Amino acid sequence: MGAIIKKAVSCSIRYYICAIITFFVYFSLTVVATGFFTEVNGYTAYDAEKNEVLYHYYYEQGEDTLLAEYQAKGIEVSTVALRSTLQGGGKVFVDATGQLIGGLITGAFIYTSLWKLGDGDANLVAFGNAKHDSIKGLKIGALAVVPSFISWIIVVLAKTGAVPGGWFALYRFMNYQLFTLVNAIFGQSVNTTDMISWPQIFAGLSVLVFVPLVAQISYMLGFKRISLGESLIYKKNDNRRK
Repeated sequence: MGAIIKKAVSCSIRYYICAIITFFVYFSLTVVATGFFTEVNGYTAYDAEKNEVLYHYYYEQGEDTLLAEYQAKGIEVSTVALRSTLQGGGKVFVDATGQLIGGLITGAFIYTSLWKLGDGDANLVAFGNAKHDSIKGLKIGALAVVPSFISWIIVVLAKTGAVPGGWFALYRFMNYQLFTLVNAIFGQSVNTTDMISWPQIFAGLSVLVFVPLVAQISYMLGFKRISLGESLIYKKNDNRRK
């Protein structure tokens, strides 16, 4: 059991590193897509000395009369461009690409680690040095997402009012590897439990199934010496021969 826990901790660290990677990938894609798919439609005016927001101005409002008023009062005004909201094709591009990259990185991290474990265990079992545990990958995967399960418990407590509702943001971030599924269940802009229902909360448990499932499949493939990478390469070479 100690070896399973040790491997689960290693897998868990990898999984939550993937959350950080996916977050920055999504943020970077959003910045790029915003430049391509949106346009400047106004600006936010700041008090340059106090760094306080004075007002928001949109070009469709006509002439900006407030700017002259603030300047007449001796206030130095600085502006930051306001862009239209990313939506439509641009939004689909960011979500799909970000999830694809995040999902591939997460899956690869788990697959590599558990496949090697399954491969090593196959040798131990073959020489009679260990007994085959057919659900070892599932155990490791389940233990690896314990932090996410704890964050889900906190969401439940927040819904009952036992802790502040803002703790939902922790659950969202810890499961950012699957942000499209989280957004599909809860909505993209939701960060507090007062905006979600009990059915949504229980549906949120489905997010935790990903790691145990991938871990189990990866372990089984390793134990049976079935390499996805080699299978793809051989298949590609066979197609070329044809």
